[in-house]
Amino acid sequence: MTRVRFTLPEVKSIADSRPDSCPYCQGVVFQRHGRVEKPIKDLKVGQVALYRYRCTGCSRTFRHYPQGVDSHDQSQRLRGMAALLWGLGLSHQSISQVLSTLGASIAKMTSWRDVQEAGMALCQGWQVAGKVEVIGVDETVVKVQGRKVVIGFVVAPDSGEVLGLELLVEQDCGALLEWLKPYVEEYGVEVIVSDDLVTYKPVVEELGVEHQVCLAHVRKNVTRRLKGIEGWGEEKERIKTLLRELPSNGGRELLKLEQQVGGAPKLRELVVDLCEKWRSLVCYRRRTGVPQTNNRTEQGIGRSKIRYKTLRGYKSVAGMLNGLGLTQWVWRPGVIGDLASLVAH
Repeated sequence: MTRVRFTLPEVKSIADSRPDSCPYCQGVVFQRHGRVEKPIKDLKVGQVALYRYRCTGCSRTFRHYPQGVDSHDQSQRLRGMAALLWGLGLSHQSISQVLSTLGASIAKMTSWRDVQEAGMALCQGWQVAGKVEVIGVDETVVKVQGRKVVIGFVVAPDSGEVLGLELLVEQDCGALLEWLKPYVEEYGVEVIVSDDLVTYKPVVEELGVEHQVCLAHVRKNVTRRLKGIEGWGEEKERIKTLLRELPSNGGRELLKLEQQVGGAPKLRELVVDLCEKWRSLVCYRRRTGVPQTNNRTEQGIGRSKIRYKTLRGYKSVAGMLNGLGLTQWVWRPGVIGDLASLVAH
């Protein structure tokens, strides 16, 4: 199980500094225009004092909130706690009960709203800094209102961090191309790592990038297909050896083997398939930073599927994307989550 650590936002009862700029015109000269007492729901603080300011540039007034407080009735700490508890597996009813026991009573619908707002902010804020040469891609199936839908995940293979997820209308080449093309164009992707679905081959060719097929998937599928073929023991062992050792002349060896197994249609079909994808099997040897498998992507998907297994499906597409985005943030490997950044929007 992945270890997760978080820091809670600090909540102050009164602002200890003046605002930096006007939120409307970015002016820096303003006058204090009154003080307001604001009741809030929080684990420790029940009321805060905030000041109003009038900008001398645009003449508009605005509120300046203390740390950990904004226009919501709940503090950022409480909203962050609600979102975190849902990501860790609690239902909205249980979240309401836990927080009420701690002295901050909220309704389960308030908890739901906190989760949706946090997830929406995360999904909208997914941005990749700089160029990304290698991405891992995969799909998974979840239920929305009882209907199965396909979600595509894009993952950074080195860190395992999810770079984006999207609802896929279909799993055909056209849908995959439409999904992956923006990543290639915007981030300069040069290599795509995926499983061995045949739909990926024409997509990477159309995008003009290199392709690394997950060796774990290929070896597993080849073993399964070989078990269904009777006889030809020597040839089957040769195929297993080629896949295990991946020699530099493996493609030529498969071409020779294809001529020898003409009497076994299924075996010949398998050899032809391996010949066509051989270059994609050894891409990791030509390019640094390319993994042999797509395990990181599957692990990224697994972080969201753990939480999904405790649900009876999602009620809407937006709720699904928000929930997946939140669970990805909660279960990020090796990162101390700052709940202030999760809810400060």
